[in-house]
Amino acid sequence: MGLVRKRLIIEDSVLAHFSEYRQNGENSTEAGGQLFGKIADGNVVVSHATGPNKRDGRSFALFVPKRSHEQGDINRLFKKGFHYIGDWHTHPQRSPRPSSLDLKSISDTFIKSRHDLDSLVLVIVGTDGLWVSLHTADKYKRLKLVLSEGNEGGVNGEE
Repeated sequence: MGLVRKRLIIEDSVLAHFSEYRQNGENSTEAGGQLFGKIADGNVVVSHATGPNKRDGRSFALFVPKRSHEQGDINRLFKKGFHYIGDWHTHPQRSPRPSSLDLKSISDTFIKSRHDLDSLVLVIVGTDGLWVSLHTADKYKRLKLVLSEGNEGGVNGEE
C-alpha cells in the first residue's frame, strides 16, 4: 500500500479545514495537524484533517505539534479504518514552500513511523495557495494540483 502511481484526492471538507486556519492577519499564528484517509482503487483520498490542538506550540512563523496528542489521533482514527497519510500546516506566505525544518520533520516522521506507505504527504497552506508533496526518508516530489469535478471541487494531486 503506498502513494506511488496513485491519485491523491483532498476532499472539500479538508480544504475547508485548511481555509479556516489560513494566516491572513498580522497577528495570525501557524496552525497544523495530521492527514488521514483511505487507499483504494488507485486513489488516496484524504478525508480528515486534525488540529490544531490547544497544546500545540504556535507563533507567527512556527508550529510545533504536541506529538502525544497526535498519536492519540492516529490510534483513534485507525480504529475507524483511516490511515495516517501525512501532515499539514500553514505558512504566512502567499505561495508557500517547505522550510528546511519542514523537510527534516516529515523525513523523520517517515523514518520513525510504522506504516506501509511509499511516501508521506506534506501540505503547506499559504495565504493564497497550497504546497502538496510526497516525502520519503531522503527525497520529495511536489505534486501538480488540478481541480476535480468528480471530487466536488476538491484537489487532485498527480505526479
